[in-house]
Parts: sequence; C-alpha cells; structure tokens
Amino acid sequence: MGNISLNAQGISIQHLIGKSILSSLHAMWGVGAFGAAALTDWMMENDVDTSFHYRVVSAAALFFLLLLFIFLVKDPKLKDEQQKIFVWPTRGLLMLGLICFCVAMSEGTMADWSSLYYRQIIHQSHVVSALGYTAFALFMTIGRFLSDPLVERFGHGTVLKTNGILIATGILVALSTDIPSIVLAGFALVGLGVSSVFPIVYILASKEKSMVPSAALAAVSSVGFIGFLIGPPVIGWIAQGIGLRLALLLVMVLGVTIYLLTLREGKRIN
Repeated sequence: MGNISLNAQGISIQHLIGKSILSSLHAMWGVGAFGAAALTDWMMENDVDTSFHYRVVSAAALFFLLLLFIFLVKDPKLKDEQQKIFVWPTRGLLMLGLICFCVAMSEGTMADWSSLYYRQIIHQSHVVSALGYTAFALFMTIGRFLSDPLVERFGHGTVLKTNGILIATGILVALSTDIPSIVLAGFALVGLGVSSVFPIVYILASKEKSMVPSAALAAVSSVGFIGFLIGPPVIGWIAQGIGLRLALLLVMVLGVTIYLLTLREGKRIN
C-alpha cells in the first residue's frame, strides 16, 4: 500500500510541475538503502545498542513523515462518471503488468542470486562476494537518476526497449566468463536495464482513462510484484537441475520479453 501511495503522489507531483521526475524519486530508494546500510555498519562497529538504533531510525522516520505531510499533493479527482475507482484491468494495463512482472522477477533474481553466483561460480571469497549485488544495485540507482532526461528526449518506448536489451546483454556478459571484473560489468548492465522500467510502467499506467491513477498502479503492481515472490525460488528450482549459471539465463529471457512486449505495444507505450 505504501508503494502505491508513494508512486501515486510522485506522479501527481510530476503532472503538477510538468517534468519527468518519477525515476529520480525511485533512485532515492537506492540512496536510502545505501545510507541505511552505512549507518547500520557504523553503529555495529561502534557497538551501539540495537534497540537504540531502532528508536533513532523510528523517531527520524516519524519526524519526516509528519513534516512532509503538509506538502502532499492532492490526488486527482474523478474526471467523470466513467472513471471508476476500480474496473477490470484493460489489455493495455495487463501488458504493462506483464512488463512489470518481468522486471520484478529480474530484480528479485539478482537480489537473491547474484552474490551467491559470484561466490560459488566465480569462486570469490565471502568478503567480496557481495560485490555482485553491489554492482547491480549501484548501477540501478545511477540509471534511475539518468532516466528522466532520457525519457523526455527519446520517449518511454525507446527507453523501455533499451532496458530490455541491457538486461539480456548484461546477464549474457556475466554468464559467459569467469573473469570477476567482466562478471561485475555484466551485473552492472543488468542494473542499468532494470533501473527505469518500474517508473516508466507506473507513468504509463497512470494515463489509463478507465480508472484513477492509484487504482491503475495497484492493478499493474499486483501483476508485477508476483515476480518478486516467484523469481528467486524458480531460479533455485531450475538451478537444482541444470546449475545456477544456466538457470540465470532466465533473466535474459525476461529482458528479451520486455523488449518484445514494448515493441508489440508500439504507439500505445510511446
């Protein structure tokens, strides 16, 4: 629910200022994740009590929640009687949901398996094995900061197709060698590919005429976030039979699917 509310608010602000910003807002999630990890590491190194840690973080979150509440933008009202709070998703929304599913499954797979792959297949130590996911997450954040101007210049469809190509190419690069630096470069490309798909899909879903933006976002997310749930266990199940390296080729298939779905939808997405 929080995810839908935050994205609906971001889209409302984007419409208000007439400028693409949603991808940059998503990038702040990555900044927050890195910041939280750094703060936690510092507190652990300095033997800060865990309960105190939680109290500090909770107090800070509550403070900013109350402070920023007054700046919230009102959700757009129903334009007419035909725009219902909820209706059965249109074909366009289902296609966007499928794209969302593919990128969510890719992101979930990278989050759960990239570091394990880097350690078991590339035989890197536990100390540096987290570099696999770090490379992915870092470039996913960078890609989100770069996405908004690219969308304004080239359009949603072109950027989405590029995202699909980057995901497929990146995982192929990572799986084609045992050289650690090239593997990390491949994971970084996957991060760039994943970066702006969610924001773009949410923006396109908010333009749906048959329901209000928040309901359209909920419909797309309901399909998409299933990918987060089933992606990692599906990879694990496949890996048991053919090995992790071949199992991760599923990410390539997902990237190609994003490209083909975007190509199929054509003008609807642009």
